Amino acid sequence: DSYKPIVADAAKKSADKVFNRICVTH
Repeated sequence: DSYKPIVADAAKKSADKVFNRICVTH
C-alpha cells in the first residue's frame, strides 16, 4: 500500500499535464 500515494501523485501530475495541454490547445 505504500506505493499508492506515489502512483496517485504521478497520475495527478500526468492528468494535470493533459488538462493543461487541452486548455492551451483549445
